[in-house]
Amino acid sequence: LGIPVLLRLWQEPNGQHNPYYAAWQGGVGTGGEAAFIAAWRHVKSVFRAAGATIDAGGNCIFVFCAQRRSTASRWEVYWPGDDVVDFSGVDLYRDTFVDAAENPGKNWDTYTWAVAHSKPYIVCESGFVAKQKITTAAGKFDKDGSVTGHSLISDTRATVIQSPQFVAYCVWNNVGPNGNNFI
Repeated sequence: LGIPVLLRLWQEPNGQHNPYYAAWQGGVGTGGEAAFIAAWRHVKSVFRAAGATIDAGGNCIFVFCAQRRSTASRWEVYWPGDDVVDFSGVDLYRDTFVDAAENPGKNWDTYTWAVAHSKPYIVCESGFVAKQKITTAAGKFDKDGSVTGHSLISDTRATVIQSPQFVAYCVWNNVGPNGNNFI
C-alpha cells in the first residue's frame, strides 16, 4: 500500500468474549496463553519473511491491544514479546486514562508497560456512556461533564496530549444499546 498499516492482531486476548482467550485455547494458566503467544509470533514471522513488517522494510505495524479490565487472567501473560510487538495499546471504555492505563494496582497499567518496554502507545478503541458517572481518585466524571462537571472526553484528550509515548487515539463510533454514546 505504501502507507503504514496498523494490524491489531487478536485484540483483547484477556477478555472471555474472544475465541483466542486462554480458556478457549488450552486453559487459563495451562497452555492457552502460550498458544496465543505462539500464534502471534507465527503470524509476525510470516509477515516478516514476506518483507511486510516495519522491521523488514515494509509498512505493517503489529499492535498488541489489551482489554482495559481483564475478565480472564492478567493481560501481561498474553504479551508475545518485545521483538514482535511494534505498538502497545488498550481498548479504553468508561474510565479516565490515568485510572485505566496507569494503574498497576488494578492490573490496568498498559501505558506504563509500553513506556517500560519502549513501545509507542495507542488507544485502539474508546467510548463513554452518556450520563454514566464514574468515580476515580481524581474525582467524579461523566462522558461530557454535563452531570459531574468533569468530562471523560476532555480528561482523556488532555492526558493524551501530556503523554509523550502516545502516538494514536482512536474512537469506536457505534450506535449500540445505549444509543450513540461514543466519541
